[in-house]
Amino acid sequence: MDFLPLEVDGKKVYAGFWKRFAAIVFDNYFFKLIFFLFLLGSYNLMTGFLFIVPASLIFPLYSIFFHKKYGGTLGKLAVGIRVTNPDGTNIDWYSAVIRSLVDLFFSSIIAIGWIATLLTLEVKDDVFASASMFQRMDILKETGPAWKNVVELFSSIWIASEAFVMLFNKKRRAIHDFMAETVVIESEFVQYNIEED
Repeated sequence: MDFLPLEVDGKKVYAGFWKRFAAIVFDNYFFKLIFFLFLLGSYNLMTGFLFIVPASLIFPLYSIFFHKKYGGTLGKLAVGIRVTNPDGTNIDWYSAVIRSLVDLFFSSIIAIGWIATLLTLEVKDDVFASASMFQRMDILKETGPAWKNVVELFSSIWIASEAFVMLFNKKRRAIHDFMAETVVIESEFVQYNIEED
């Protein structure tokens, strides 16, 4: 497997921590905005099933699609970085799925937790629909299986371990990059060809 060099003409090829962090923040706030729109509206519990459960799964699916189709999520595209094969070429569907496999696993379990939460709500539709955004958040947090919090904790540990691994290697690869054999590079180096000596 041929990797791009660490630098080309004095410019770093591999995306650093802060750019990757900014991309994650951008993507997370984009999806949190969608979630809060649900909490702001006057929705009943059936709408909760139709909205919250798919919303739990949409981020890894969005990530898979955008990484394969465009080389990065909206956040990565906005900060000028791309996910590629080690040689700078575009990734395939297999790599895009493997890269998001753990996130997809956690999202699926969290979706099951949301289903359990919505099924065990002890408030009536009209009470939930007329509650404020903060009241709905409290209702949803207080209801549902205890294991949902454990899964969310393990998901947070996974994310922290990803950042830790990324900080301690020269190519700034996170665990999911090692799993999928991908790298995250500055956009200008996509399709960069390594010259043979």
